[in-house]
Parts: sequence; structure tokens; C-alpha cells
Amino acid sequence: HVERTEGIIVTHLRNWPAGLTCIELAHSTGLARDSISPRMVKLEEKGLIYREGTRRVRGARSATIVWKAVEMQGKLL
Repeated sequence: HVERTEGIIVTHLRNWPAGLTCIELAHSTGLARDSISPRMVKLEEKGLIYREGTRRVRGARSATIVWKAVEMQGKLL
């Protein structure tokens, strides 16, 4: 289950070069945000994704981290 979730996350980030927040990933994948959020640091530790450096504000909520897939040898993973 964890590997499947991680694969979905990385695939979606590959398809969105501008990056996505956990909330946006949840909306675009249909996965629960609670299953996405804990995977992000693990995927970052594996070198598959990174924090883009900007944050997006969603409504009255605080700004959320924008995540992107790591680019390697001119191609996204």
C-alpha cells in the first residue's frame, strides 16, 4: 500500500512541473490527504521529490508547501 501511494504521488508530481501541494495532490489523485502528507518527507529522503521553496495560500488556511519531482539528467524521474 505504501509503495503504491508513493508511486501515485511521484507520478502526479512528474505530470505537474509547477508542483503541487498535499491538498492539490489529494484532489487530483483521489487519495486521502492523511495518506499523502506522511509520505512526502519519506519521498524527499529518498531523493525523489523536493520542496520547491514557495508556498501556496488556500483560502483562509495558512500557506502550504509546494512539492516537485526531482529532475535527473534533464528528465523528470
